[in-house]
Parts: sequence; structure tokens; C-alpha cells
Amino acid sequence: MASTSVNYRYFCITAWYRGGIFFIAMKLKKTCRSIKIVEKYNADYIAGGSVQNSLRVCQWILQKPNTAIFFGCIGQDKYGEILDERARSNGVDVHYQRTNEAPTGTCGVLITGTHRSLCANLAAANHFTIDHLLTPDKQKLIDNAEFFYISNADRTRIVVLTQGHLPVLLIQEHTIEEFPVERLEPDEIVDTNGAGDAFVGGFLAQYIQKKSLGVCIHSGIWAARQIIKRSGCTFEGTPDFNE
Repeated sequence: MASTSVNYRYFCITAWYRGGIFFIAMKLKKTCRSIKIVEKYNADYIAGGSVQNSLRVCQWILQKPNTAIFFGCIGQDKYGEILDERARSNGVDVHYQRTNEAPTGTCGVLITGTHRSLCANLAAANHFTIDHLLTPDKQKLIDNAEFFYISNADRTRIVVLTQGHLPVLLIQEHTIEEFPVERLEPDEIVDTNGAGDAFVGGFLAQYIQKKSLGVCIHSGIWAARQIIKRSGCTFEGTPDFNE
């Protein structure tokens, strides 16, 4: 679910639970037995994957549903239905390609203390094809879009580097600017899963409103702090970010 640890293509749905014992079992088996884990332990489902997490946070800050449009691929299964419902409930306008060749991607997020381990099965996410974007309705959405966010894009004009509690670095042309990060107290930290994704979401929410890069970065820092204080990449209430 978090882009800082796993390279997710398009999306996966996250089964969320606490305890580190599964990490050992999954490491030995070299696979993620997510269904068995869900059957035995209570799990919360979050529409995840790095890009989708970022768009969910962006939508939360904007408080204007369907500003962000998301394309990805899911399987013809219950996890796909859950993913669709959870993403839409967070205001993201999702347009999933559906495949019979693989199940919906899943990711087990394992929490021990304030630290996380991830076990992902991208599955259907690897079956996304360009054909899905070539229909008239999808082309209209793309033509009307002003901004595009794609994970791991090769062309980079502005670099923003996060360093945990250390200052955020803004690198452009021949300059480097630092933005301090207010450190959270240990008892405020629930877990760090999705913090990097939330930073991107907070950044994008201001960037698409043509705010300064400084405001974008402060919004990203604020969003990451909110996520770190909660379990998983989740949020509630009305955001109170102030420029």
C-alpha cells in the first residue's frame, strides 16, 4: 500500500490487521496467504496502492468529490467490488478495467508497534491494457483532464524528497530548498503506513489549485502527519489545513 516500501502498479486492495507473527510465516512461504489471514483475524479493508492512496487523500483535502479520476485493473471477484465501493466512498472517480485472468490485487499490511511490513500480490493490476483508455468515454475524461499523476514517471522537472522527520527537500534547476518537519511525539504515532502516499496527496491537492510549491509541500507534510496518527491510510472529518 505504501509507495516507500513496495512498487505498486495501479492499485491493490489492502487487508489491514495488527501483529507481526504473520510476517514470519509469509516470509517462509514466499507468498501472501491473505484469504486465510482474513478468515482467522479481523481485517479492515482500505482502497490502496500508492497512487490510489494519494488520490484518496487529495480528494479528502479538496472536499469536492470526483475531482480525481483513476484508471486501473481489478478481477471479477468480491475484492474488486470492495475496492470499487471504498474508492468511490472516498470521492475518487474510478474506472476499472475488469479481467478474468487474475484476481484483484491484494496487500497484507502487518503492523508491529509503529512499524509496518507489506506482502503484496499485484495480480490483476499487472493485466491493465491500453485498450481500456481508448474508448470514447475514457478519451473524453483524459481530454478534459488538466493534471496527470502517474507513479514512477521517468520525466522529472521538480524533485521533492521526504526524509521522515528530517526536512523535506525541494530540488529544482540548480537550487535546493529545505522545509522543516515538526516531529511527532512517540505516543502520537500509530503507524507510518501510507505516510508517503498521503504527502503526495496533500501536495497534489494544492498543486492543482496552482498554489506555490511551498504551500504544496506544507500541505503534504500536514497530510502525512494526519495519516501517521491513524491506523492505515485513513482519515475522517473535515480537513483543517491552513496555508
